[in-house]
Amino acid sequence: MRQLLRFGLVGASGVGVNLAVFSTALWADAGYQAAAVAAFLVAVSHNFYWNARWTFRLLAQTNKRMFTRYLWFVGISAVCLLLNLRVLSMLIDDWRLPPVAAQIGAVVVVGFVNFWLQARMTFRGAAPALANSDKAVDNG
Repeated sequence: MRQLLRFGLVGASGVGVNLAVFSTALWADAGYQAAAVAAFLVAVSHNFYWNARWTFRLLAQTNKRMFTRYLWFVGISAVCLLLNLRVLSMLIDDWRLPPVAAQIGAVVVVGFVNFWLQARMTFRGAAPALANSDKAVDNG
């Protein structure tokens, strides 16, 4: 349960990072899709770092193993970005929501998919180390 809570807190802070970058890019006259990609690139690195270090406590991993996990994290996140862009386009173009409100909606919808995939693929096998120190359950 602790992992789920921590993953959620990291995700919430990542939404803040995402929205800050997204809003800044819009302010700089970037289109909403370019702004969403920029927001993704910054937020995905932020989220990986904090999930690896705090949520799943992957402190003793080799650099090669951490890089492999990072590639998985980015790959899954990239698939989720494509889904996010589709949802974002629908909310803006079809439903006529303001871009920031649409981005919040898209991030929330896609966030559930992202959590499920990341917990089962990127961070699979990380739970036993956390379980030893925090008595968390293995969700892998």
